[in-house]
Amino acid sequence: MGRTIYLDHNGDVLVAGVSENEESIYEFLILKLSPEGRPRWIIHHPSPYQAPSGGAYGLAIDVLNNVYVTGPGLTMKISSSGELIWTTLPCGIAGGVAIAISSPESTYPAVYTTGDYTVKIIQAPGDVDGDGCVDDADLLQILMHFGEAAYCAPYDLNGDGVVDDADLLIVLMNFGQCF
Repeated sequence: MGRTIYLDHNGDVLVAGVSENEESIYEFLILKLSPEGRPRWIIHHPSPYQAPSGGAYGLAIDVLNNVYVTGPGLTMKISSSGELIWTTLPCGIAGGVAIAISSPESTYPAVYTTGDYTVKIIQAPGDVDGDGCVDDADLLQILMHFGEAAYCAPYDLNGDGVVDDADLLIVLMNFGQCF
């Protein structure tokens, strides 16, 4: 199932979403088609979340036509020729519901800088486990780590280095929402 579509700078079409293989494993599905609709490459990558809500939600392309894809539990960079360059970002940031690319000189809030581009993962506020919904599992993570120093941890939602009432409030204010 395709969730996002994008045209690159050459007019090729990129589609990202979720698929289920013959072993009933849910995967990130990313495919690149020529302007005429012929497949250039297809990537299947196991999703950390084995449910129909797994797979890709966000897709962005840089000026070299490298592809950046994000979804629950995973973010990846793919070359314009379809080779996987990296998966998952540092500092516990695993995936999100959208992704954007900008030049490193921009004032865009950086999450990860490659030297050539700044990658911003947009995560659902309060979605600690990255599954797209703020629910009991997210609340449990906050409560299990409450009071801990948590530099770069996914449960330090406001990024102040400690899991505290501010992080708990982010989960509670967004509880029940799915993105």
